[in-house]
Amino acid sequence: MAIVRSYVDEDWHAVFEICMLAFTPIYESFAGLLGMELFLLVYPDWRASNEKYLRSLSESEEKKRLYVAEEDGTVVGFI
Repeated sequence: MAIVRSYVDEDWHAVFEICMLAFTPIYESFAGLLGMELFLLVYPDWRASNEKYLRSLSESEEKKRLYVAEEDGTVVGFI
């Protein structure tokens, strides 16, 4: 059974990995719809942008509003 708890700094890698797993198919779809040339103009480095945004949340007062779902000691989701 999963529990929901406050985010701690040690959760960073799991949260970032979950984010990449969630958003990769979306951005791949955008690339297919837009074509690679236009996609790269609009989203030149979407991975770095997502990482920067997540870091800004996890390193600010917003951190208090981050929660993770943990199952058997493994982070399986976040909000």
